[in-house]
Amino acid sequence: MENTNKYQAPLLTPEVRIDALNVPKASASKNVAVIGGGIAGMESAMVLAKRGHNVTLFEQSSKLGGKLLYTSALDFKDSLKELLAWYTAEIAKYPNIHVEFYSKITDVKLINADKIVVATGSKTAKPNIKGIDRAIPALDYLSGKSPIYGNNVIVIGGGVAGCEIAYDLILKGFNPTIIETKPALMANAKGEPNADSHSTFLRGYLTNNAEIYLNTNLFSVTFDGILAKDEEGRFKLKADHVIYALGLESDPIARSKVKLVGDAKTPGTICAAIESARKICMKI
Repeated sequence: MENTNKYQAPLLTPEVRIDALNVPKASASKNVAVIGGGIAGMESAMVLAKRGHNVTLFEQSSKLGGKLLYTSALDFKDSLKELLAWYTAEIAKYPNIHVEFYSKITDVKLINADKIVVATGSKTAKPNIKGIDRAIPALDYLSGKSPIYGNNVIVIGGGVAGCEIAYDLILKGFNPTIIETKPALMANAKGEPNADSHSTFLRGYLTNNAEIYLNTNLFSVTFDGILAKDEEGRFKLKADHVIYALGLESDPIARSKVKLVGDAKTPGTICAAIESARKICMKI
């Protein structure tokens, strides 16, 4: 017998698959607007639909997925590609979810709904550093908004995002240099290296294939590179491009009279965004 369920949700954690959840029906059906079609927005829409609500999912672009569209495009992110495919296929199964593409919502007061869930995600945190506007935010690189030319690229930030970008640059034939303030790549708050397999692999690969500056602070982004300082003093590095990947910050369109979920509330992992959406929408 042919399997009509083409996509199975990758089990990033045991909690990922919504079809395994016991989602109780709401006492009364409501009209609920969900703003943002990323993971948190899609999860919110499905939970709300399972509870019996009529959901309008507003997405400003032509596709669902949010940042996952960009991060899953990296050659080594097959599990994220599968997760995105599963979510978009599942959304289409709900008759009480209506998706409005090309709908950029700037004022929640214009939305006619009983409840509003804001899942507008996050943006690359912008440091207060001289010349930073000459550099490329991580999400702009990942989305292809800012293409890379030339060979030498400086990546500011040696966390997971910065190291994944550096790895991707190497695979594409570029020469990345990583600048990190901590004493190790992909380190925790104490400066100790994260010991998971993904971090361990990237740390080892980049140590052998990229130039790395640890315990180094960025002073400014110049027209042809950066000015930085390490334990030996100030120095200048030249590069064709500079990319900064210094974490994310929430990017909600409103905070009052709405429910914030996912990165719009607190930037975190995919699983954290899913859990946030479920926690809020189970109560609507």
